[in-house]
Amino acid sequence: MVAAGWSAAITCFLNTDPPVAAFTASSTTPAINSTITLTDQSVNIPTSWNWTITPNTFTYVGGTSATSQNPQVQFTAMGLYSVTLVATNANGSNTLVKTDYVNVIPYTYCIPTFTTGTSSGDYITLVQLGTIDNATGASASPYYNYYSSMSTDILPGTAYTMSVSPGTYSSGNYIAVWIDYNQNGTFETTEMLGTVNAPPTPAVSTISFTVPSGATTGITRMRVREVWNVSTIDPCTSYTYGETEDYNVNIMSLDKNLNLTLYLEGLFNGTGMNKAQNEAGDQFSGTIADQIQVELHNSVAPYTLAGGPFTLNVNTDGTGSLTLPAALGSTYYIVLKHRSSIETWNGTPVSFGGATMSYNFSTSASQAYGDNQKLMSGKYVIYSGDSNEDGIVDSGDMISVDNDVKDFVTGYITTDINGDGLVDSGDMIILDNNSALFIAKITP
Repeated sequence: MVAAGWSAAITCFLNTDPPVAAFTASSTTPAINSTITLTDQSVNIPTSWNWTITPNTFTYVGGTSATSQNPQVQFTAMGLYSVTLVATNANGSNTLVKTDYVNVIPYTYCIPTFTTGTSSGDYITLVQLGTIDNATGASASPYYNYYSSMSTDILPGTAYTMSVSPGTYSSGNYIAVWIDYNQNGTFETTEMLGTVNAPPTPAVSTISFTVPSGATTGITRMRVREVWNVSTIDPCTSYTYGETEDYNVNIMSLDKNLNLTLYLEGLFNGTGMNKAQNEAGDQFSGTIADQIQVELHNSVAPYTLAGGPFTLNVNTDGTGSLTLPAALGSTYYIVLKHRSSIETWNGTPVSFGGATMSYNFSTSASQAYGDNQKLMSGKYVIYSGDSNEDGIVDSGDMISVDNDVKDFVTGYITTDINGDGLVDSGDMIILDNNSALFIAKITP
């Protein structure tokens, strides 16, 4: 083409080739919980992308996904990761695998310094938050202390107030605090709890903050810095006068986990439990044997209900797990209720102060209050037979079961004591035995 004294050559290109996959990472040695970007560098104009990363201890962030051209990835566990990209266009696909391409390493926190430090009275004398209560004096160079043995628990979405005091200098005592909420080894601007211009000790100043609802659970770092005459303190920058202290905080899960092991007499087969049946077959899918209701009762009289009832799926091996509200943080009795078994309380109250609690009813009779369990094939099991759930195995249960036996009743019903889907003599045997023993619930 020639026009107005200039010329140009125009070439039309028709792509008939599939892509050749290629990519890079913004970092191949990121710290745990940090984010990298995988950048597509494939040729021949791919129109779709599919990424695979193994192992799967990572999340896509920033609105990206496994089908984004340039996904952002946050790794939640240390170790080697392999990355695969399949790039596709109308002419075909091409796959590139980079084995052990990303090595996720532990993060390290910056250790800030001061040129003069604490000698003029610029230091920290008090930090109080929850169970952290640390009164200190001026430290020596490098004017930094990590109190790794001091920690406190905090909950996402919860408001807290902490107390701080500076040293003896008369003015300009700025104190700032951060918590590494996302546990990436960096105290980011959004992780600053606040800054206070504090009068000298023994005066106490406070900083109030709310833990973000999306804070990563687990143990992380809190940093407290006192810097003279600097109102916008950076967590890592070197200053002239001041001191830095680090502490641990444990960001608790909003939920608690309760792991239980128990066996129901009617379903127990000598090693585990049979699956409860209805008229057509298994009542529950997978490995679930049956369902029970779990309640938590206060540990002191009158032992009122504190939480629940919660529905627990009990597996054929006797195990089951519940997710409970974090607010249930006291000490409780664990109470089991089943459609055709005796209400059973655990032996002694259990502390729910931690994130995960486990209790095994089957190891001894005393795991139930009043030793109210039956020994079968080396395991202690919950008594069955209370089909009307009145707290005792007696003639009231026998009448209803006897009536259903005569009527050939089938299904997942309370009178089917052994859970085989049919009310028959097998249920009556359990009833007769436990009625003769005057089996009844025992409570505090």
